[in-house]
Amino acid sequence: FHHLTSGKVPDLDVQLVTSLRAKHPELIVTAVPAANVNFLQFAAAGYAQAELEEDAEPVMRLRGFMGPGHRGGNGYLADSIYFGRWRYTWNGENFILYNVLVGISIIQYILKEPVGSETTSSHSSVVDRLMSTIGAWLLKEEPAIYVYDRYWSRSTKLWKEVEKARWEDVILNPKMKKALTEVATKFFDNEAIYKEYGVPWKRGLIFHGPVGNGKTISLKALMHTLQERKRPVVTLYVKSAPYSYDIRSIFQMARAMTPCLLVLEDVDTIVTRSTRSYFFNEVDGLENNDGILMIATTNHLDELDPGLSKRPSRFDRKYLFPLPDKGERAQYAQYWRNKVKDKKDIEFPSKLCDAIAGITEDFSFAYLKEAFVATLLDLARNHDD
Repeated sequence: FHHLTSGKVPDLDVQLVTSLRAKHPELIVTAVPAANVNFLQFAAAGYAQAELEEDAEPVMRLRGFMGPGHRGGNGYLADSIYFGRWRYTWNGENFILYNVLVGISIIQYILKEPVGSETTSSHSSVVDRLMSTIGAWLLKEEPAIYVYDRYWSRSTKLWKEVEKARWEDVILNPKMKKALTEVATKFFDNEAIYKEYGVPWKRGLIFHGPVGNGKTISLKALMHTLQERKRPVVTLYVKSAPYSYDIRSIFQMARAMTPCLLVLEDVDTIVTRSTRSYFFNEVDGLENNDGILMIATTNHLDELDPGLSKRPSRFDRKYLFPLPDKGERAQYAQYWRNKVKDKKDIEFPSKLCDAIAGITEDFSFAYLKEAFVATLLDLARNHDD
């Protein structure tokens, strides 16, 4: 058994480094995982130049069809290079760069001549500066939403949707809108006061109410407001976390990103029977959660775990998003009237706003939106006819 299961395993990385040192004995060879610092990504962003040298080394690649990014697109053909050599230029310095697929990872081998007292066996100070520059570029704070869906990703696409949301477009009871805009601002502005009174600098809020009545748009407007502060507050948005290690990853990230807004949308699907104890321990345990504002949303507060809804130290403030009253429905109709006011072929007199509000009792904002969209589509079809 020992003989059959203890054979030597070839290490491609060792062979590649040995071969590159033999081929370029005058250069320092530095191996860097592409998942850590990606040289070609940096060049693609315009901060360096990379030219594939097909004549210097044979290029090994896979070719395939990439589907369209959205319905109705055409798609395109693309290459995935798993062995190639590039002439790489950055800040007036020239390098040789190899990208090689080793196992399931891309390893980059960047070659540079020694400077000063360096030898071919030491680190290259020029390569180190390049790597540090790329690292700083990766850490540069540009607006984005951090999304957890079994792993963390940084979504600029979601941020572009959040960026469109503004409080002036949110139709809510004025007192509630004022409370929502103030609660987060006061929390992040008052760190010193929390510390002065020895109170943990953390809070939890619950947005609840029937589906389609403004929870999501209010969250987006809040995210937008916090990101545009003088010291931006990033948003961590949790989509799914079925296991305890997911909960652990979420809070590890939140603690590393403070001050931050941690959004648990449809929290009843995130904190389940199998993860509730672990979640509560992360919220109330020994680790420091200072600077974390949690907002959980649910459509069914009455069905929520009492440990979430009735424990003040976890979620101490609840905001109900009810069905819109007649005045809010009239406001929403006016919102749509403003959207089509420049359409000369659509007549939408202001008196219709109150009339629409009067016949849409028990409509949510989502149902009202559907009614307006369906009407506009009908008008478009009739116009085509």
